[in-house]
Amino acid sequence: MSLSIVSCMQEYVRTMLDRVSGMKVLVLDKETTSIMSLLFTQTQILEKEVFLVEKIDSEKKEKMRHLNAICFLRPTADNFLRLAKELKSPNYNEYHLFFSNVVPHTQLERLARCDEFDVVHQVHEFYADLYAVNHDLFSLNIPSTVGLCQDPSAWTPYEETVIER
Repeated sequence: MSLSIVSCMQEYVRTMLDRVSGMKVLVLDKETTSIMSLLFTQTQILEKEVFLVEKIDSEKKEKMRHLNAICFLRPTADNFLRLAKELKSPNYNEYHLFFSNVVPHTQLERLARCDEFDVVHQVHEFYADLYAVNHDLFSLNIPSTVGLCQDPSAWTPYEETVIER
């Protein structure tokens, strides 16, 4: 029996969606949107009671307190800032946070301080920071890593963002 990358990633996402009951909104960033689009169709997502897919960086958000938010995000500094802003003025009833890689403890503490309304119900690290191209091939979607071989003091902002991943 061979292991399928697509099946593993789909199971991760199904687990994430099944952990939250009721009507849901799926909040994604640019990277996780692309990851999800390789795994599921809109119809398949709708079958899991996800009635809205929202980008974390969208400026105009309506308050929809009848929906529970599942945030599937990469643990980047930018996403933490956006999430902190969201938690200070929540648009949804509950927030269930799923990060696609390891989350620094200091970032979790900052998020906890921003959750003044106690809307965060769970936080998980799902190691799903890859693009499942097909059942036996994946991509990390990193165009070039040659610059990472240099002394870190010589890194450009590009190398900084690559290593942040």
